[in-house]
Amino acid sequence: MSVSEDEDGKSECNDCYEGGVSQDPDFGVDIRDGLRTEAMNWILTVVPPYDLPSHTRKPSIYSKDLYQQLLQHPDTRFLAAYIFGRYFLACKGGDSGCTIPDSSASPSAHNVKPVTDARRRADLEDGERRLVWDFALAAVALSVKVQRDFLPPLCPIYIRDFLVLAPHEMSHDDLEAAQRDILHALSYRVSTPTPEAYLDELHSALPALRQLAVALGGCTGWDAMRKDVWARLLAAVQEPDLYRFPISVLVAAALQRAIGSMLVRHEGRQLGQFQEKASSRCASQIQINRQRIGPVSRLAWGVQQDIQNILQVPQILLDECKRWLSPLRFENPSGQDWFDHASST
Repeated sequence: MSVSEDEDGKSECNDCYEGGVSQDPDFGVDIRDGLRTEAMNWILTVVPPYDLPSHTRKPSIYSKDLYQQLLQHPDTRFLAAYIFGRYFLACKGGDSGCTIPDSSASPSAHNVKPVTDARRRADLEDGERRLVWDFALAAVALSVKVQRDFLPPLCPIYIRDFLVLAPHEMSHDDLEAAQRDILHALSYRVSTPTPEAYLDELHSALPALRQLAVALGGCTGWDAMRKDVWARLLAAVQEPDLYRFPISVLVAAALQRAIGSMLVRHEGRQLGQFQEKASSRCASQIQINRQRIGPVSRLAWGVQQDIQNILQVPQILLDECKRWLSPLRFENPSGQDWFDHASST
């Protein structure tokens, strides 16, 4: 996998890229920021209802498959948020397939009463809100369809199962229309290499990465590293300017940041143990123990170089992405307790 492969998908957003970074200085969408944030948070946290098996063996009216797909596969949520953001980016670019109303539009007639003007603005805002939520659910539905295999013996997920998630009353036709609008705006190109695919490939291709994960976190080191990476990516996908970077660059930057964080914690624990024993051990022996930290640091540095080389990420672009990721808040992301379960399955 390479940046060039990922950048093919980047062209779908109708932006101009130079060296992998978009030259459009104004990223974002023409919907209210609060509404966009609310919809993004919903996409990343919604969990469908699911009836636990009962002793009466009464059939569940909810889909167990959709429940498990959203609970256990962060890739599905990431892709849904990615599709949602790309759609509004395409709308901002003037795509004719977009149907978001302009809530800031003013009445054309000059003699309209203020109360009528206010009512019209309220109606437009309500219409905008309903459409945004329609597209949020449509993005989730499309992501599930892309990510989940429906071939036997697996069961399909029906549209009624998605409608249960809708935050407002929504019909079958509404959801179908929203999906068609997204597909048209994105030229029917909704699939993209997902972060989990890159992580799996790196874990398989780099024995040193597996060794480092064990050195930093024991037998659960890789799970902890993946969880850190996903926390960063799920925070990043909510940002309007995420599309400055290909997915492969985001994964490389997030994984390098995760390795750095785990290395700092690891060395902190090691140094703490050395300091506790300082009163009972000679200085020369403590210095020897301190030097044992070096091999892990050197291993981490080598792994980071391997990640960059395998994904063919230019150093300048990688540094830019890491600087962009640094200020994002991702610790203990609100409403994402489901990921604790997903990481352990």
